[in-house]
Amino acid sequence: MREIKFRGKRLDTHEWVYGWYVNKKKDKHQIVTSESIFPVSVKDFTVGQFTGLIDKNGVEIYDGDRILYSNVLERGEGIITFHLGFNIEWDLNTVVTSNPSLISPLFYFGCAKEIEVIGNIHDNPELIK
Repeated sequence: MREIKFRGKRLDTHEWVYGWYVNKKKDKHQIVTSESIFPVSVKDFTVGQFTGLIDKNGVEIYDGDRILYSNVLERGEGIITFHLGFNIEWDLNTVVTSNPSLISPLFYFGCAKEIEVIGNIHDNPELIK
């Protein structure tokens, strides 16, 4: 069973916080961390859920992360998204494979030793292609 947790950027310091998502009011997005019982307000568009997978370097993979997938035969970069499950939206300019498609379910790539987080769409908007 995978751990259900989220991350988001704090409104006050713009630092990442990790924990449990709380949405008490329509426009108030908060995360409760393990360090405090008080929720931390976060920027709504930065909230991303943990996929339950860890990349080849031990980094947790979240919605909004840009990843590099590479094995002996295939290579590609993409962004982790959530649409009826976690998916990789490929940058087709970087994909080297015999069967490229725009979106692939992340569970096809459960072999996380072939995935590396190379940034995210919030800290590295230049990685969005």
